[in-house]
Amino acid sequence: MTYSWVQQFVARTFPDPEPELQCVRIYRAVIGLVVSAALLSTTVVGELARFTNLPEEIVSLISANMRHSYLWTAGAYDCSEWLKPDGKLNPDGLLEHVEIAFGEMTAADAEYPPDSMHVYNMFVTKMDEDSGFLS
Repeated sequence: MTYSWVQQFVARTFPDPEPELQCVRIYRAVIGLVVSAALLSTTVVGELARFTNLPEEIVSLISANMRHSYLWTAGAYDCSEWLKPDGKLNPDGLLEHVEIAFGEMTAADAEYPPDSMHVYNMFVTKMDEDSGFLS
């Protein structure tokens, strides 16, 4: 499995009429990271950053949101809400985890409320620094 496969999976599963928009590219990158963590069975920031080609700073922010909602614990990802043992996908459950990754929502028992714009702003900053980032 490659990250290219993950990107194609995300584009097929969540089609968008305007995929070139910055907000869509950012959203799909976060979906790709969440899916990659599940498929690779890892929550290690460095591994996910290398696989997705996302900066470690961004992966670290997302990791904090996922850990504080108790989805990423002890190096494991509890993705059972959206990825079933038989391989079936619950898209609504996946999108809920993406919202948690972004910081737009938390699990009911989360440790703290995240800053919902922090992850997005980090993406925009990285895109401004590197015009090829997420292109």
